[in-house]
Amino acid sequence: MTVTLTDAHQAWELRFTSPALVHAWLTSVRDSELAPASVKIIQSFLAWRQGRIAEALDLIGQAEALLGEEPSLWRGRMLSMSAVLVYITGDISRSVETLQEQLALGRLLKDTELQALALNDMGVIAGWTEAAGAHTLYSRALELIGEPEMDGSPAMTAMKGLIAANIAGLYQQKGHYDLAAPLIDLAESLFQRAHSLILWPWCVNIQVAHAMHEGHPEQARLILDQAMDLLGRSPEGMGESLSLLQYTAARLEMEAGQPQESLAWLNRMREGEPLREEAQMRVLDLEASIQAQLGRHEEAYMTTRALLEAIWKRCHQERSVLVSRLELSELTEQAQRQVEEAQQVMGELQEQLKEVQSVGKHYRTLSVTDALTGLGNRRQFDEDLRMLKEGNGLLMIDIDHFKRVNDALGHLLGDRVIRQVAARIEAGLPEGGRTYRYGGEEFAVLLRGDGWGDLFSVAEQVRHAVSWSAGEDLPAVTVSVGGALIGSVVPGSVLEEADRALYEAKRAGRNRTCVADPSGQ
Repeated sequence: MTVTLTDAHQAWELRFTSPALVHAWLTSVRDSELAPASVKIIQSFLAWRQGRIAEALDLIGQAEALLGEEPSLWRGRMLSMSAVLVYITGDISRSVETLQEQLALGRLLKDTELQALALNDMGVIAGWTEAAGAHTLYSRALELIGEPEMDGSPAMTAMKGLIAANIAGLYQQKGHYDLAAPLIDLAESLFQRAHSLILWPWCVNIQVAHAMHEGHPEQARLILDQAMDLLGRSPEGMGESLSLLQYTAARLEMEAGQPQESLAWLNRMREGEPLREEAQMRVLDLEASIQAQLGRHEEAYMTTRALLEAIWKRCHQERSVLVSRLELSELTEQAQRQVEEAQQVMGELQEQLKEVQSVGKHYRTLSVTDALTGLGNRRQFDEDLRMLKEGNGLLMIDIDHFKRVNDALGHLLGDRVIRQVAARIEAGLPEGGRTYRYGGEEFAVLLRGDGWGDLFSVAEQVRHAVSWSAGEDLPAVTVSVGGALIGSVVPGSVLEEADRALYEAKRAGRNRTCVADPSGQ
């Protein structure tokens, strides 16, 4: 059946079901004087669905200036779009206030759609921390809509499907797939009746999660492939819908043990469209897990830091807004429940922050620790070397003829020798000294000494502590030591001088100490 658009009200009605048709109609009227505010609101909707958030916000600002404060249906629709867009930018407080105004205006105008939209969007915000409150808001929205007739409003039919999918999402998050399944079937049938392709991914996501829960990753991939193929052939207004499916694909591949494929999906998602705040946090969380699984611990640490900052920001916003303030008319009777719910939310967020901080600390430790000896590694050494002051010293220690140990006795025994040398260096150091595995069979020691004589004395003490005769389990081991003192060499060249002294110790026959004297010799 061919539909011909004649006015802005009809275009708004078809925004969820025929975005391409609405886009074509806008092309024909955007430069005319016909209902300029309504046209800008519809343009804003399409820009949002295609991921052009800045453009959508600008159009809504223009529409608001044209509409003024007079109560009207288009002002309610402007408020609906404004609430969604400012929520995407992270301004939850303003979004909640706008939804409250939309709900009040919908009641004043006795407009079911405005009221149901406001309650649904309030449920989305509440669902972040309080599933029971979100379920109540969704249920009230469904009661308002009632049962759309087969030939009734496509927008209302699609909206009822979206609310059913949102409730199913709450059940799915708790692992109640048996409760989610009939709601997904209902949502899918409503989307089909309304021909609303852009809302269909809400159903697809939960179907994929169910397939993965049942242990059928290939079935989940097939569901996703079919959905993305269908969306890919419908270019108008599909930006956010495709992003939703791309994130689901990334999560699927991670759970299936394919971290590289998962990372590729996240990169495609970032290329396609700006992400909402809560979507950014989910992406960061998944990305940190992928990087850790791939052994890229420093990257995982930095991603976790970014996630921690996002959680703190969200925590602050939740604290100032309080989810239970979503409806002004219920403030008095719900005041005590608001306090209790807010305390619970803050407690949960604090636990999340502790977990993220713990993970971040773990990644940081891994990135600066040598796995074989437990000493600081080359990265940690480079950081600490910059902190040396005049009078501090540096020792470079090398196991003599270590290659012979590996060649004759094998790498496993060689590793035991390295661990034993590391332990003996640590035991032979004065207070304040710190040992690092510089690389291979070479170690570095940073000392807070009292001068050249003290540096030589400590170096000899370490050399004797490390050297041992052959025994039943380990071969004989000796070390050569080179040292230099900050203040006795040009600042910044202490590592070069210590290396040169180590070379001199080796050239002189090994198993000895050579320390650059204050003149640099």
